[in-house]
Order: sequence, then structure tokens, then C-alpha cells
Amino acid sequence: GYSEMIVVRQDYVVSIPSALDLTAAAPLLCAGITMYSPLAWYKVSAGTKVGIVGYGGLGHMGVKFARAMGAEVTVISRSDQSTLGQLGTKIAHAVGSHVEMTTDKEAEALRAGA
Repeated sequence: GYSEMIVVRQDYVVSIPSALDLTAAAPLLCAGITMYSPLAWYKVSAGTKVGIVGYGGLGHMGVKFARAMGAEVTVISRSDQSTLGQLGTKIAHAVGSHVEMTTDKEAEALRAGA
């Protein structure tokens, strides 16, 4: 069953405003804190360069948070170029800026100096 009440320490609880739908808040409390925490720890701010591996459930939250903090974001993806181009356009539109996309093959070539 589902509990209607629970006793917890106030240090580990956040209040969700009644105007915010719980289904909209849930990703912020799971994937959101997973991605926000390291960005805050490393003091990401305007001009910081951030790489996000993958644009799945965690990756898209990382891109949004990093861009909101002013970072230049690179998404590293294994998608083929046709998918990558469409995805890059969607990402850039979603966060209101340009986001570089690269495949693992392109990243390997850059690392090898090709």
C-alpha cells in the first residue's frame, strides 16, 4: 500500500508548491538532483565548458541545468548523423542556444589528432 504520512528529518524534505503538478516535479527530484548536484559542486557558471554523455533521461536534465547556469554544453552521443542533427536542433531550441553534438567516432578522431 501507499502511506499517507511519514516522519522524516526536515533536512531531507522539500516543499512542493500546490500550484506545481506532482508529475512535473518528480523529474526534478530524481534526474534533476542527480545532474544538478555535480554542476553545483563544480561551480558551473557562465563560460564554463560542460560535456554531457548521452541525451537520455539524465542527459536532457543536465543540458537544461548547465545552460541555465550559463555553461557552453557539448552533448556526446553515439547516434548517427541524421538523428544527431535532428536531436541537436531540438536541444538548441529547447534551451534557447546552440549545443554542439558529436558522435563517439568524431570524438575519437579529435582525440587522436585526426
